[in-house]
Amino acid sequence: MIRKAREADLIMISKLEKKLFIEPWDYEQFLFELVANPIANLMVYEKNRQVIGYFDYWFSGESIELATIGVASKYQNQGIGEKILKYIEKEAYTNYIHYLTLEVRISNQAAIALYEKFGFKLERIKKKYYPDGEDAYYMIKEL
Repeated sequence: MIRKAREADLIMISKLEKKLFIEPWDYEQFLFELVANPIANLMVYEKNRQVIGYFDYWFSGESIELATIGVASKYQNQGIGEKILKYIEKEAYTNYIHYLTLEVRISNQAAIALYEKFGFKLERIKKKYYPDGEDAYYMIKEL
């Protein structure tokens, strides 16, 4: 089940983020997304009332930008990422949005494969996008 995140979810979201990413967002960044960022939509994916995934997307003009997405390691490769992307795409259609965009580390081959499978195309490379100096692929899906 996908639902809007609540403040009580932030500890679990932060724990998952730390396990999944090289340079994770911290609790305060997720709190900002939840309560202060007017374009943010922080969501969770639950299974048996347990948060096993999360994602944050921003409405930005004619596009929705996927800010972050994470699924607990033991639940990866079970179609949850695709369900999340379908949810975001439905939100785009509902709100007359024309594009989905995202950045992804060029080393994150699993995520890139998922995005390509879902119809995202490489638009350009953002050099030294991440604080550690790694480049990012800027990907876009036209709806």
